[in-house]
Amino acid sequence: MSTATASPHARDLAGDAVKGALVALVALGHSIPAQQLWPWLNHGGLYDFHVVAFLLLPFLRPAAAFKARVLADRAVRYLVPFGVFALLSAAAWQLLPHRPAPWWVVPRALVFGDVRALADGLGFTFLWFMPCLLSLTVARSAIAAAPAPLRSVLLALVLLAHGVVVDVRLRLPLNPLPALYALPLGLALAALAPRQGLRWLWLAVAVACCAIAGALNDHINIAGLNLPGWGAPHLLLLHDLYALAATL
Repeated sequence: MSTATASPHARDLAGDAVKGALVALVALGHSIPAQQLWPWLNHGGLYDFHVVAFLLLPFLRPAAAFKARVLADRAVRYLVPFGVFALLSAAAWQLLPHRPAPWWVVPRALVFGDVRALADGLGFTFLWFMPCLLSLTVARSAIAAAPAPLRSVLLALVLLAHGVVVDVRLRLPLNPLPALYALPLGLALAALAPRQGLRWLWLAVAVACCAIAGALNDHINIAGLNLPGWGAPHLLLLHDLYALAATL
C-alpha cells in the first residue's frame, strides 16, 4: 500500500509553524536588550539568516505562473497590507513629538520600500521586505517561464548579480536588489529541499557557519545591502551556506 501524501492543509500548517518560529527569531535578533546581553545575536548570529529565510521560504513551493492575473493577485497580497499599515503608521508617527520628515518621504517609502525612508517617514522598517517579495516572485516566475536557452542566460545574470548588488546604490521601485541577492539562494533551496534525509548535515553546517561568522565578527544586513560581494568570495560563500543550511 502506498503511503498517503500530506494534505495541502498540513503543508500550510507546517509553513505557518516555520513562519512563526522565524518571527520569534527576528524579534529576538532585533531586540537591543538581547543583543546587549548576548552580542552574538547581532554579529554572525541569528541576524545573518532569519530575515533572509523569509525571502527563501516561498521557494519551498512551485513558482507562481507568469501570468498577469496571478502576479496581480501577488501584488495585492503583498502591497495592500504594506500600504495600509504604512499609511496608518505614518499618521500615528506624525502625532509623536519628533522632527517632521519632508512630505515626499512617505510616497518614496511606499514605492521603493527604502529602509531609511521607512524609518524617517513612518517610524518603522519591518515591512520593507513585502515589496521585495513581490519583486522576488515576479523574477522567479519569469525565469521559470522562460525557454531553456534564455533561462540559462537569466540564471547566469542572477548569479552575477548576487555578488554585485552590494555595490549598487540605486533605489528602485519594489526594492528588487535584496530580491536579486536572495534569488539564487532560493533556487538552490528549492533544489536541496527534497533531501530531507540530510537535515542533520544542514544543522551541522549552519552551526559551523554561525560559529565562523561570529568569530570573524562578520555581520550582514540584507535590508541595507550590507553584504559581501565577489570582492570577498569567502565571506559570500560563508553567508550563503549559513542562510541555506539554517533555513533547511
